[in-house]
Amino acid sequence: MFILAAKITIFLNDRPKNLKEKRSIISSLKQKLFNKFKVSIAEIENNDKLHITTLGIAIVSNNKNILNQTINKIEDFLTSIANICILETTVDYYSQ
Repeated sequence: MFILAAKITIFLNDRPKNLKEKRSIISSLKQKLFNKFKVSIAEIENNDKLHITTLGIAIVSNNKNILNQTINKIEDFLTSIANICILETTVDYYSQ
């Protein structure tokens, strides 16, 4: 069993006016990622900043290549969204 734990910091280009609007944008984004990729996802850092957020993503598989393909597809999906820019991605692998 392999586990991928990713931390993706993103910048919201559309400049939310307040934290409530930011939460709405992030909530929608998390739901889209879950529906498309079936991954566990949460906002883990930069909760109080308007334009930056960090998402934590966990993926479990019996094949490490599937983990790599999935995180690459997630990054491609995020970069395809016009109002989002990826600032940093950190990926850790765990095996048992």
